[in-house]
Amino acid sequence: MNGLKKQFTTRWPIAACILISFVGGYGISFVARKDIPLTEARIQIADFRVDIPEGQTVVTITDRGPESEELGRLSIVRHGDKITGVPEIRKSIAPREPLTADDVTFFRGEIQEDVSLDTSPWERANKIRQWLSRRCYRFGYPGLETRVAREAYEQMKDGKPVLCGNLAEMYVAFCEAMGLTARVVGLGVAVQNGLFNVDTHAGAEVWLFD
Repeated sequence: MNGLKKQFTTRWPIAACILISFVGGYGISFVARKDIPLTEARIQIADFRVDIPEGQTVVTITDRGPESEELGRLSIVRHGDKITGVPEIRKSIAPREPLTADDVTFFRGEIQEDVSLDTSPWERANKIRQWLSRRCYRFGYPGLETRVAREAYEQMKDGKPVLCGNLAEMYVAFCEAMGLTARVVGLGVAVQNGLFNVDTHAGAEVWLFD
């Protein structure tokens, strides 16, 4: 009985110390902690459809906060198929310079061992594609800035990284040098996860005709 009483009295101070440490630590953390401001939950950006009737339509964009602050306003007027008041963003890209006679000679000299002018347009287009795909190039950002196909090709041969648009420009130049009609085509995903034009690509079209 005395042994149990002694063991109880020995454990009691330990339990008291643990309890005091827990309460003290919690109190200090409660006093010392900083208030974290509440942040507004982000919502996914999405496309919204607004029917535009005949005449004037005012579209008001407000904040989702309690004060509903006005963020923007569009005043759109429709008369039949003509709609005014919608902002337009236009971007102009200068056309690619046509190949010079010297460029044609250069590109033909690079590819003449693998592609012949005596083959059909279809065969020429495919052989040029296969030939270019076997070149020793590497992909990497930001890619080449020049739109001059010969400069881009020389830079690629020097080891500079290229992107799909650079390869499309070179392919079109080789096609034109070998008597084909071709052009670079920009591609893109219109809307993905609520964002516009986030995934883009570039390719080439070849016009094959008899």
